[in-house]
Amino acid sequence: MLTVEELYLLLTRSNGDPEVFGLRFGPGLNAALLTDLVDAARVTVLGDAPPRLRVLSTTPTGALVADFGLELIADRDGHKVESVVRSGRFNPEVAVVASLVQAGVLEYGPRKLLGFGMRRTIERDPEPKRRIRGRLAEVFAGDRAPTAGDATILAALYAMGVAAQLLHDLSDAESADEFESALKALVARAPSPGGEVSRAVLDLQLARGVKDPRGDTPGTGGSGPVL
Repeated sequence: MLTVEELYLLLTRSNGDPEVFGLRFGPGLNAALLTDLVDAARVTVLGDAPPRLRVLSTTPTGALVADFGLELIADRDGHKVESVVRSGRFNPEVAVVASLVQAGVLEYGPRKLLGFGMRRTIERDPEPKRRIRGRLAEVFAGDRAPTAGDATILAALYAMGVAAQLLHDLSDAESADEFESALKALVARAPSPGGEVSRAVLDLQLARGVKDPRGDTPGTGGSGPVL
């Protein structure tokens, strides 16, 4: 399963609603998709300030979601990571849902808004999400080294302002500050290639000092800035 698909499952409840009301998935999913493209050796992140993308190949990967992203990123060689992460055009949510439905993890349910809105996507198989959370619990416990994908999930959730809310129970941190420190340490250990994406997302948001709408600011409460 791609990192972007795993992140989507963590962001949604079994009934298809967001885990956090009003949360915008796009920037986090974009970051996760970049990691998948790096893992597939289609792009890399240059260590510039600010970090920029280098397109290595436009050969399709054979994965629905990755190829959706690859087609859109083919003409973005040299672009800032930030511009891709914030791009609404790059948002792979529709492709992610289609892929998870195809894999039997989700299924389409009734339409929202009295039958006139978008169709709900309901959890069909809860096991993948349980496995993801179990793996991240092992990462927090130090029983498993974080992969680049793990680090991107952590960095994206932090930057979206929901890491503590969704993952605090997976760690033994006794405070929000302790949880935040543990998360940042794991992101710092992310291997290359791929770890550059997670560090770029984390550094980008911390550098800009974006405020959480609930009033927290980076470094003061663990929920992190908002993408």
